[in-house]
Amino acid sequence: MLPGAVFAVLMLLPRAWPRFVLLRLVLAARGRLPWHFLRFLADARRRQLLRQSAGTYQFRHIRLQERLASRSLARDRAPVPRDLVTRRRRRQLAVTGSVVAATCLLLGQLMPEDTSRTTLPTGDTTAMAFGPPGTNALVTVDGEGAVRRWDTRTGEATGKDELSAEWADGVASGEEGAVIYQVTYRQTEFGSEKTEVVTRRLPWHGSPQLTRADRMPVAGEQDAVGMSTSGRHLLLSNSRGLALQRIGTGRTSPTTLGGVLERDANWSTAVGDNGRLVISMRPVISGAVKIIVADTRTGERICEIPHDGDRVAMDSDGSRFATADDDGGTVRIWDAGCQEERKLSIPGHDPVDTIALSGNGRQLAVSGAGVIRLFDL
Repeated sequence: MLPGAVFAVLMLLPRAWPRFVLLRLVLAARGRLPWHFLRFLADARRRQLLRQSAGTYQFRHIRLQERLASRSLARDRAPVPRDLVTRRRRRQLAVTGSVVAATCLLLGQLMPEDTSRTTLPTGDTTAMAFGPPGTNALVTVDGEGAVRRWDTRTGEATGKDELSAEWADGVASGEEGAVIYQVTYRQTEFGSEKTEVVTRRLPWHGSPQLTRADRMPVAGEQDAVGMSTSGRHLLLSNSRGLALQRIGTGRTSPTTLGGVLERDANWSTAVGDNGRLVISMRPVISGAVKIIVADTRTGERICEIPHDGDRVAMDSDGSRFATADDDGGTVRIWDAGCQEERKLSIPGHDPVDTIALSGNGRQLAVSGAGVIRLFDL
């Protein structure tokens, strides 16, 4: 066992991730870092204390940074009794030695193998979509409104533009370019609220410039929930349930899918161009997530999975979908009948921000901790 452990250490330590894990464990044992360090950073970013750029975190408020730095310097300068220093050093050496020994033995066995073929240093990603087959492109939108185009073969950025607003509800894979859409609400002259879907396009090739905004009003007492994978349909919610509307013609499916969405629940959706829909729903009270697959054109519930997956994605014809828990660790691939096809382990168990499937269902993108991993399926 010892030769195998030594071999595993020699193979893994030259890589950045094992060194990062080892350093994080040592600093946590010394009280310098929280044990759940990445969750701590993600929570600080959600609370607007930190901002993220690629793999770098920065304080949003310079006075907070200066105050924390001054308190740390004051503690470092305070005199400490010599016997206390000796005891601390002995304890730190013992803990560090134990951590190093345990890490050497377990790294090669417990650490999941990274089966991704490419890693993109995208930073914080809120939405993304693959280009059609042959484009070798992925378009991402971050929390600051920056839209980037990436080459999925090389992992390099091939263009960037900026949204006028610092958010996007999603990205769809149009034939000519990525469709970045935002659901907006405005007050009419009669005091009622009107829903509009604002779309802009970024071409898959050539100049990476966003087109001017197009506005699509949503008729009646309806709300826009999302857009299909290839950007051909809008998913609408009304008092009767969910319906699909063809973009361009405004034609809405005659059948409404009712009784799916629950009140007081957090949910996310993904829909194929054939009307096949996958919903992840987490009731606020129970917190038990369930995945529902249904057909918006027939109103039929196809299957249901009691599975913990807060992030969902679907291919264009609805034959395959993916789920991921936002706490990270595992992404699962399912067929249209809710049969699990594949299970992927994400190194580091980082929180998952968003996932995307290519239109043909043969590629998967998983965003978390400032990077996107691309998988061939």
